[in-house]
Amino acid sequence: MESIQIRLGSDHAAARGMTHTSVSLDYQRFLSDSNLQGFLAEKDEIVRITPDIPVTSNFYSIDFLGQIHSDWAPHLDVISWDSYPPHRDYAVWAAFQHDYFRSLKKSPFLLMEQAASNVNWKSYNPAKRPGMMSLQSYQAVARGAEAIMYFQFRQSRGGVEKYHSSLVSHGTESDNRIYREIGKLGHELAKLDEVLRTGIHAKAAILFDVSLIWLVDWNKTSQDLDYRRIVTDYYRSLYEANIPVDIVHPLSDLSGYAVAIAPMLYMFEEGVADNLRSFAENGGKLVMSYNSGMVNGCDVVEHGGFLRPIDDVFGIIVEEADALEPEMSNRIERNDGMSFRTDKWGEVLRLNGAEAIAVYREDYYAGRPAVTRNRYGRGEAYYVSAHPEDRFLRELLLAICSDAGIAAPCPNAPRGVEITIREDEGKRYLFLLNHNPVDTEMNMDWTEGAGWTDLIREEPVGEKIVLEAYATLVLKQTIPV
Repeated sequence: MESIQIRLGSDHAAARGMTHTSVSLDYQRFLSDSNLQGFLAEKDEIVRITPDIPVTSNFYSIDFLGQIHSDWAPHLDVISWDSYPPHRDYAVWAAFQHDYFRSLKKSPFLLMEQAASNVNWKSYNPAKRPGMMSLQSYQAVARGAEAIMYFQFRQSRGGVEKYHSSLVSHGTESDNRIYREIGKLGHELAKLDEVLRTGIHAKAAILFDVSLIWLVDWNKTSQDLDYRRIVTDYYRSLYEANIPVDIVHPLSDLSGYAVAIAPMLYMFEEGVADNLRSFAENGGKLVMSYNSGMVNGCDVVEHGGFLRPIDDVFGIIVEEADALEPEMSNRIERNDGMSFRTDKWGEVLRLNGAEAIAVYREDYYAGRPAVTRNRYGRGEAYYVSAHPEDRFLRELLLAICSDAGIAAPCPNAPRGVEITIREDEGKRYLFLLNHNPVDTEMNMDWTEGAGWTDLIREEPVGEKIVLEAYATLVLKQTIPV
């Protein structure tokens, strides 16, 4: 029998999962469970002394791989997390994680930490431009946050984070742009109390398993495969269309969704396949990408090949995979004759009841199915075997959503303007966030006769509005449609 050795604290390959991935996966689960047991011991003592005070533990971003959040969530009274987005592409990065942490309990969350301006521990640490801090705070509220907090209150004089921004800084302390902007935001947020406890109602879900960040990295046959990035590619298509999305674990109850999208669902834990089958059987539209259903919950390949045991749901057989080098690419052609570039990955598929809605045009699998659709039960199952350009993915996902009755709230929203809706029991609030560094004009005719009042300025809005650079409008519906 081959011996297995994991030397903790070293750079030994086994510790990173490269020698025996099943054991490494077990260790990561054990690590999360051990941390959870430590938290529960502390929680029990806190609850004994102060039983009426909610208990939470703030998660760091998804990129910090210390906890399996879905295992922790049932033990937290409220979800809280720390947001430190990148300077570039911050909007989709933060939106994804707000949606993810909100979805853990399907309820509002707390933004426990964010930086007032720049941090000090990234490779580059640019300051947040005027308006960006407020915009990022409003984005959290727009996606379910009910508290906006910061790290740190006063910059420490020593230690590794002495140059990390804060509310009260070295030297000028409160006499500076950052402090004034935070003060202004505080006065504005005080006017939004009525938004609290309203929710975001999504009919589309992205299936996401944080443990696959480890597994795909350990098992990838191409260094260009990045689970987080590929999931974000699928999420971005809906985010940019302003379609509300929940981000849920593959074992979650999917009965409330019309569309479930599972990008690179590499591992089918026990119960996942049955959950997906039931979703499609009962009328849902299921979308899955390449490199999915490769292994079971122990990171072991099932007999019978990939996508087992639900290849019949998709009506295909995956014969082989092709992990492309950077200079390699292919093209796929839709049934309407439109052609799109693909790279990174391709798969040779055989139809087994499904229909091809796009085929490969090049290389040895030219003419073979690239994207398929299969009617199963009262629903449909789509499979995307390639890594297509953004336009193809966007058009495919938006068409599937449209067929399921899910429409963008504003089909012609200006690029860079994020639109979300929080609502509950007759109350409806519209958030318009301008992520552009310039003023952006937009018409309100898409609201179909609804009347809106600006909650911050406390005045009605007309048919045409101008969003200043990095500005936010929070509107309350005053005339029902």
